[in-house]
Amino acid sequence: MHQLILNNFAMHIALALEEQEQALAFFQLKEVKKRSWLLQAGETDRYIYFVKRGCLRMFYTDKSGEGHIIGFTRKTGGSAIL
Repeated sequence: MHQLILNNFAMHIALALEEQEQALAFFQLKEVKKRSWLLQAGETDRYIYFVKRGCLRMFYTDKSGEGHIIGFTRKTGGSAIL
């Protein structure tokens, strides 16, 4: 997983080995089961998610109870970010 994150960083900035190690220290692997929630209504999202396997859907439910998809990402080759 660390290499996927570093590959993503490399698309934007060159990091020395020491900088890579420092950056990776901020990441934690979090596995989520299918159909589970990363956030509940009212919570503030404070993380960046890299998709290692599978896909993630971001949606909200309006006042009438209808769901609206506002984001969808899946792992494609390297890593996907949500």
